[in-house]
Amino acid sequence: MTVQPRPTPRRLRGRSAAVVVPISATRESREPSSPARRARTRTLRVAVLHGVGFFYSGGGEKLVIQQVLGLRARGHVVDCYAPIVDAKRSFPGWLEQIAPRRLAPRLPTWLRFPDALAIIAMSVAAPLLARRLREYDVVLAANQPAGWVAWWARRLHGVPYVLYLAQPNRLLYPRAIDRERTVVVKPDYLFLRAIAPFIRPLVNRHYPQKRFEVAIEALTHPKLAARGVRLVITGQETPYTTQLRALVARLGLAKRVRFVGLTSEEDLARLYAAAACYVYPSPHEDYGMGVVEAMAAGTPVVAWDHAGPIGTIVDGTTGYLVEPGRADIFGDLTARLVCDEYLSRRLGRRAQEHALGGFSLNAHIDALDEVLGDVAR
Repeated sequence: MTVQPRPTPRRLRGRSAAVVVPISATRESREPSSPARRARTRTLRVAVLHGVGFFYSGGGEKLVIQQVLGLRARGHVVDCYAPIVDAKRSFPGWLEQIAPRRLAPRLPTWLRFPDALAIIAMSVAAPLLARRLREYDVVLAANQPAGWVAWWARRLHGVPYVLYLAQPNRLLYPRAIDRERTVVVKPDYLFLRAIAPFIRPLVNRHYPQKRFEVAIEALTHPKLAARGVRLVITGQETPYTTQLRALVARLGLAKRVRFVGLTSEEDLARLYAAAACYVYPSPHEDYGMGVVEAMAAGTPVVAWDHAGPIGTIVDGTTGYLVEPGRADIFGDLTARLVCDEYLSRRLGRRAQEHALGGFSLNAHIDALDEVLGDVAR
C-alpha cells in the first residue's frame, strides 16, 4: 500500500490497487508465465461474449482479455463480442489485441445513460444477435446479459455455451454497500436499477467500492508514521478520488500518499514486487484479482475476513484476514508486515507458491479449454 513514487507510465492498463512498502524495499519475484500451448485434438471456433462491455479497466474485463488471448495461444479461433467497446476507458493499448466487436450500436455521446442503453439494447435484441453466433462451435458467456444471448443462440441455432457469473446481479440484488448514499455510483447503473423490475434479464456492473479510506487512515498508525511509510494507489480516478484527496489533506498525509492513475501491467507488477504488503480494504469484493496478482508477485496481503479474499488468502501464511470493521487491527497487521522485513519476505514466498500453484492463468486456461472442448458441438 506504500511505495516509492514512479513516473506516470506510457501505456495505461491497470486496475485499482493499494500497496504498502518500506521506502527502500525490494523483493525478488517470479512473474506468472503466459498461457502455454497445450496439446489438443481439435481447433474450435469460439465466441466470447462479455456481457457488461469494455468501458472500465476492471478485473472482469482483464479476465476476458486474458481468456481470449489464452485460447488463441492454444490454437483456437476466438472472436470477442460486447455491447460497449471503448479502448480509451478499458485497458488502452491492450484491448486492441483482441479486437472486440460491438453487439450494440454506438450511441451519440450527448445521449443520457449511453452505456445503460447499450446494455439494454443487447438484452432486448438477444434473439437477433444470436444469429451472429450460429457458425461457432461453442460460446463462452461472461456475465449477463451475455448468458441471455448465448441461451438464444442455443435455442435457435443449436450452439452450445458455457456461462460464468463473476458476481451476482447487483442491480437486482444490491449489497448493503451498494445502497449507501455515500457511495459514488455511475448514473447509468442508477438508471438500470430503477427500470430493472420492468425488463427481463439485465446485467450487473458497479465500479468497485474499494474503501481506500481504510488504507489511508492506516498510515496514521504510530509505527507507520515513524517510518514515513508511503501509500501508492493505482486505478482510474473517479469522483470518489476527490473524497480521498480531501481525507489525505485533512490527515496531513500529502507527502505519503500517491495517486498514480491507471498503470501498465508491467508497472503494476513492479509495484507489487517492491511492496512490503498489499492492502485490500474492499469489504465486499466477489473475488479480488489484485489479491492473487500481489501474492503471485511474492507480496503478502492484508484484507478483510469476508467475501472473495477468504477463498484466496491463507490467514497467517500468505497474509492476514482481519475481522470486518476492525480498522485498528487492519492497521496493526499492516504495520507488522512493513516493520518486519523477514516476516514480509517469508509470507511473501508462501503467498507466491500458493498463488502460482492454485490460481495461475495457465491453470485457468487449461480448465477453460477442457470445458469448452467437452461442450462444443
